[in-house]
Amino acid sequence: MEEITIQYVMENLHRAFSPENAHGVQAVIQLHVTGDEPGNWVIRIRDDQCEVTEGEVEYADLTFTADARDLLEMLQGKLNPLSAYMMGRLDFRGNSTLAMKLPTLFAKGMDYLKQQGGQD
Repeated sequence: MEEITIQYVMENLHRAFSPENAHGVQAVIQLHVTGDEPGNWVIRIRDDQCEVTEGEVEYADLTFTADARDLLEMLQGKLNPLSAYMMGRLDFRGNSTLAMKLPTLFAKGMDYLKQQGGQD
């Protein structure tokens, strides 16, 4: 089994998106990844669709900063995002309501990544 990378997750995040849970959501999310796989990603949710691109935006509704390993562990269900935030391993700024909605917006992918993470 190939190791799941941030690049892989970001390139496939649109497949994890659950449009049925995104009705009425208009959002720009900035993701700053540090550590072994540093990079910046922009997630745009609009018209029940999700688009992910590399880069940065001037304005985001929500901005996350996390180490690549921690982010992958959160996506795979191995690290609770609230615990990561409380331990200083995840920083977020912006719309907390949107942050809490993310697991339902990407519900399809969360299950997939959890399964993949269990097959190491």
